[in-house]
Amino acid sequence: MANFMRRNNKKVVAIIMAILMVAFILPTFGRGGSGPDPVVAHAFGEPMHASDFRDARIDWEYLTSRRITTSPLPSERPTTTGRRARRSCRPRARSRRRRRRAAA
Repeated sequence: MANFMRRNNKKVVAIIMAILMVAFILPTFGRGGSGPDPVVAHAFGEPMHASDFRDARIDWEYLTSRRITTSPLPSERPTTTGRRARRSCRPRARSRRRRRRAAA
């Protein structure tokens, strides 16, 4: 068996990979979807399918199950966080042009 594997290593790996590819693809074809998506209503002249209602219900349940807060007004934002505050905490490196002007 060891000699066979040494001689045909690439062929065996190719066959195993082909089997694995088929094994991963088959479940998606086997389901074939959940059947037709029936039209359950019309809104503004557009048909609404059952999947639209299902997706909206899932979104609504997600939103109502979490606490949503608004960010503070710009005047109420803390000044110690954010990009501006981080910039002001570091000493500013002078460019060559500024160093020349300061020296002159």
